[in-house]
Amino acid sequence: GNYQVRVYVKRGSANPAQATTTINVLSQPNHSPVADAGSDREVEEGNSIRLNGSGSDPDGDSITYSWYCNGGYVSRTDIAQPEYFAPFVSQNTSYFCDLTVTDDKGFADSDRLSVLVRKKYVPPTPSPTPTPSPTPVPSATTSLTISKSGKNLDRGDALWLETITAAPGDILQFKIEITNIGGNPAKNVIIKDIFPNKVNYWGSLKINDVPQSGAIWLGMNMGDIPVGQKKIITFDAKVGLSEDFGYGSTILNNLATVSGENLFPIEDTAVIDVRKAGVAGAVTEVNTGAIKPVMFVFFTSLLLLILFIGFWAINRFLVHSSKFWRNVDEKFQLLKSYIFSE
Repeated sequence: GNYQVRVYVKRGSANPAQATTTINVLSQPNHSPVADAGSDREVEEGNSIRLNGSGSDPDGDSITYSWYCNGGYVSRTDIAQPEYFAPFVSQNTSYFCDLTVTDDKGFADSDRLSVLVRKKYVPPTPSPTPTPSPTPVPSATTSLTISKSGKNLDRGDALWLETITAAPGDILQFKIEITNIGGNPAKNVIIKDIFPNKVNYWGSLKINDVPQSGAIWLGMNMGDIPVGQKKIITFDAKVGLSEDFGYGSTILNNLATVSGENLFPIEDTAVIDVRKAGVAGAVTEVNTGAIKPVMFVFFTSLLLLILFIGFWAINRFLVHSSKFWRNVDEKFQLLKSYIFSE
């Protein structure tokens, strides 16, 4: 603007002198700041990236930042380099983000970058492997044998038996032997043990003495069994509690089945004879219908004793009966004589 400057000069007693001049002061022009949103970016849907925005002012004025995006969002709109979060898209989609820089005089500048949000790649679901044609069938030259036995660990059994005697709560051990006696390897052999009610799997599963973690009660693939080779499976089982059984003997069957890719299914059974004792002195053996020798001698002797007592009683009765009637007759004759004598 224009400004007037007046100067007064006075010397001694002389009248003062003055002069006035006009000064035109030109104002310095303000320059707009410069905004830089950074280079265009790409990001996968659902992910985030850091935006590289910046700003400057040629006059050195203080500046502020402001972001706007038409898709997705930024962590903060008032900083130069916020984090951008990409939205989920149905296909590759381009969005833009504008950065505006403003100085303290109100002058502003904007810049735009493009963000390509890419659809996440999902590999196609593989098609199921077609069933071979023709489907493999069991071979007549592929043959396995199976043998199942067991023993009572709590009783200290040393022998493997097809019928195991046990009491409620006993720990049993079972062994399944599978041998390839055919002319071809048995493929993908599956062993499955079907536990009877009131008998539970109790761990220690091994194949050829190597610990295993499979679930034999669901079926377990043992792989192939070469010709002439054998697989021995062992595991423990526990008999149920006493209240699960009635008094006497309860027979349970433990079935093992074997199947495979090129063989016919086979199976074998071990029998568990669970015996629950009754009250003291009660017989808990199962009645088979046969009379044991000791019982036969006892009942025979008892029968003979009864017959002897019977014969003796009849003989005594007959002897005493004849004497009785003779006494009656004598008394009758005396009475008769007395009556008629009168």
